[in-house]
Order: sequence, then C-alpha cells, then structure tokens
Amino acid sequence: MKGLVLKNPPTAEDHYQGPLSAPITIVEYGDFECLACGGITSILEFLKAEFRNDLCFTYRHFPLTKIHPHAEIAALASEAAGRQGHFWNMHYLLFKNQDALSLENILILADSLNLDEKKFKDDLRSQDLLTKIHNDYNSGIVSGVSDTPTIFLDGIIFESPQNVLFFKSAIDQRLFKNSLPLNPELDL
Repeated sequence: MKGLVLKNPPTAEDHYQGPLSAPITIVEYGDFECLACGGITSILEFLKAEFRNDLCFTYRHFPLTKIHPHAEIAALASEAAGRQGHFWNMHYLLFKNQDALSLENILILADSLNLDEKKFKDDLRSQDLLTKIHNDYNSGIVSGVSDTPTIFLDGIIFESPQNVLFFKSAIDQRLFKNSLPLNPELDL
C-alpha cells in the first residue's frame, strides 16, 4: 500500500469535521464492522481535539461485505441518521456497538438518538444512500484502497495509524512545514 495517493480530495459532499480549508486533512476509508477501524476511532478523536481548526477529518464508507455481513446496513444506518442531522452520533454508536450490528440492534441505536423511526426505516431502503456508499467505496478503489482502515494524511497514505504519537508527530511536522515562508532555497 506504500505510496498510495488520494485521487478524490474531501468536498462538501463528504461527512467531515473541521474546516474543509484546514491546513491538514485526514481521510479515513472505514467499515463499521472492522475492529481496527473501531480501535482507531479514539486516536482520531484525540487528533481532532488536539488540532481543532488545523484539521479536517473526513470519513468515507468502505464496507467489506464479503467478510463483514453487517457493514453495508451499518453504513446505510449512518447515512439515514445523517439525513436527520445525526451522522456523527450514529457513527460513534456503530463503532461502540460493533459486535451488535444486526438490523434489530441498529433500530435500537436509532431510537436512542430519538430519530423519526419511519423516516429512518424509509431511508435505510433509499437507493440514493446506497449509491453514496458505493461512490465512497469506488473513490477508495480508484485511490488503491483494499482494506480498512485506510488513512490518507494530506492525500498520501499514512502507514502507521495505530500509533497516536507517530500520527501526532507527522501532523506537527506538516503544520510546521506549512507555516514556513516560501523560500525556493529551502527544500524540506
């Protein structure tokens, strides 16, 4: 996976936190049933809190349906909740409940967010939402993504996302480099 480059940078159509104009971008291709994706969530939360307005975090769906039978319904649930303004709330609930992503349990999670039940169920069947998930997945394929989590830091594959100190150090270095005045004699 070394050397992968993100072909589709974050846009307003994505689910993101932080300003799109932030000097640092992180894009995660994830699967709600993937244990490693669940494990990295706390690291990403730390980084978002640490770097606030300097970081734009984008989540894109990459459901590995051949090995995770509930990945697609979980992705649909996050999108359906998003239609009611609760994408990120559902995102966190799904990762907290990775071992219980049946439709019945997803409906319980939706109820815990006080979502309109009929609208949520209708949206779970929405072709538009399924198309959005497939578009996320296909954007990952175009960039060489094959497993989850796959993390891009400023458009370049980030190989060690499980190590928070290494991740923080990489962001600090990028922020420092971005803050330097342009000088053609400096080759950093």
